[in-house]
Amino acid sequence: MHGEYQIVREAVAKQAAVNILSAAGFALSGGAQTRSVSRDGVSDSRTYAGKQAGAELRAQYEEWLRQHVRRIGQRYGGLTLQVV
Repeated sequence: MHGEYQIVREAVAKQAAVNILSAAGFALSGGAQTRSVSRDGVSDSRTYAGKQAGAELRAQYEEWLRQHVRRIGQRYGGLTLQVV
């Protein structure tokens, strides 16, 4: 029984980690890297960091979730991951 739901626990943990890594990566990157403001043209342009902290790990977890969530849902009759 312990191992039967292990993949479900892993999916929930990885989804939580993806959410945390996304928020932390954005916060640690400082948000916008460059900003350009124009007076006469009334334009505002921002460029964000391409590589955030934890981006590689987040990408690995997202790939794992893409590969496994559908199969888990089929086995257990549906799976919606929402981490609060």
